[in-house]
Amino acid sequence: MADADLIATLPPMQRVALSYAPRSSRLALLGFLALDKRLSDIVRSSREPMLAQMRLAWWRERLSQDPAQQPRGEPLFMALAQWRGPIAALTGLVDGWEEILGAPPLPLAAFQSLAAARSHA
Repeated sequence: MADADLIATLPPMQRVALSYAPRSSRLALLGFLALDKRLSDIVRSSREPMLAQMRLAWWRERLSQDPAQQPRGEPLFMALAQWRGPIAALTGLVDGWEEILGAPPLPLAAFQSLAAARSHA
């Protein structure tokens, strides 16, 4: 169950939200939430901002590709294939997380950028 593996990566509150989502949009929402989690993990676990930027750039490029060219067998891409919103919303999420890579203390604008990216999806 690829979906179960993705769900297991989500924080408890997001799992609850997902369980209340309409069945017709649940897989797309799972893809969005799992992507957000994956991007946050990249930013949180990277010791070098440049390496994190490279990994985020990889996601930006993959999300901009034709879905037929995206990696096969990756549960996250399978869930994102159900995304019916603009792809720019997903790449905007990558951009929002990239804003968080700055040196502390981060300006308020970095957090506002991430919040805006999350809300525009």
